[in-house]
Amino acid sequence: MKSMKKTGIAGGILALVLGGAVMVASAREMATGVVKERQDVMKEMGGAMKQIGLMMKGIMPFDGAAISQAAMVINQNSAKLDKLFPKGGDQAGSYAKPEMFDNPEAVKELAKATGMAAEKLSEAAFDGSKADILPLFFGVGKSCKACHTKYRRAKDNQ
Repeated sequence: MKSMKKTGIAGGILALVLGGAVMVASAREMATGVVKERQDVMKEMGGAMKQIGLMMKGIMPFDGAAISQAAMVINQNSAKLDKLFPKGGDQAGSYAKPEMFDNPEAVKELAKATGMAAEKLSEAAFDGSKADILPLFFGVGKSCKACHTKYRRAKDNQ
């Protein structure tokens, strides 16, 4: 009987946790306007980083032109970032910390740094070897991380 109670309680807790996860996912899926645009831009940038990373790890064949193109996606999307975090843009379903919306100049500078790092990577990718490109790829990642560390909530801490 005691074990049935524990199982019932554990099941209830699991249902609450899963229900919360579904609500967060639903909030993301229902995002509109600038929040949706921001999510799409970040997803595209993340996809480009992943593609380059797979080539750097040797999981995908090394292709300088593809790396250059992916880096340009990051560069072009970086130029949009300062407009995607307007005052009042902090809504449910967003990983952005509230202070991001209060510091437009800092966001602009971080986005500019990411764009410049991606541009350097794009330019070097055509003629460079994996060894030449790897530090530039890490530079883009470091730039992304600087913003995420300062202005992004943990995925489990919304």
